[in-house]
Amino acid sequence: MDCVECQKCKVYGKMQMLGLATALRKLLNEDHVQLTRNELVALINTLKKWCESIEIYLTFSDILYYRKRDMIL
Repeated sequence: MDCVECQKCKVYGKMQMLGLATALRKLLNEDHVQLTRNELVALINTLKKWCESIEIYLTFSDILYYRKRDMIL
């Protein structure tokens, strides 16, 4: 993420990559995984972003459904 010039984009990109890596490490490791503070914060923020994305997708799919339904009627 160092190739991006915007500082805000660098921070968000690094945070999301750390969150994804933490989630994978937690999923694939059978033993108890001790998370650092940064890993925990990144994981929570990444999960929040994923939930927002799913919510937006559901909203748009509902809008598309109603538009298609109105066109048929």
